[in-house]
Amino acid sequence: EYGELPLASFFLGRLLGRSAPVDELASLDAELARQLRWIERCDDAPTIDALELDFTTTHKAFGQTRVVELCAGGAARRVTVANRRRYVRLLARYLLGTRIAPQTAAFERGVCKLIRPSLLRAFARDELQLLLSGAEGPVDVADWRAHTHLQRFGPAHECVAWFFEVLAT
Repeated sequence: EYGELPLASFFLGRLLGRSAPVDELASLDAELARQLRWIERCDDAPTIDALELDFTTTHKAFGQTRVVELCAGGAARRVTVANRRRYVRLLARYLLGTRIAPQTAAFERGVCKLIRPSLLRAFARDELQLLLSGAEGPVDVADWRAHTHLQRFGPAHECVAWFFEVLAT
């Protein structure tokens, strides 16, 4: 039996063509999100300077670690009180978007083979989660049948009967 496939909120947003806000970083890494929120709120220049941050991050993949600049010249740009919010925003954009862009694109291509992109974009994140992962509990088929409004077929039509028969199994 397959378990549910809960997807992180930022990932669902990417599938819907929306950029992920910084506050969604917690769905990827709660501790890092907490640290970045602290940096955003800290307005003490000596404290920020003591962190010795620049506009880079490291990316580890296949046993290799490489430095990624978050903006042009990022390795030479120090994080200061004046630019700390930009640093947090760029790091979150990299972590929630750029770094996983190939995987997100591959997943989206698969989903879009099943659902037209124009229809996909009509969903809210929680609705898309339900569509992709299903409901947490069993589906109440009798309730669904009782609240279904048919337009082209009657409730006794063979296709309608098959549909609810499949749902019940």
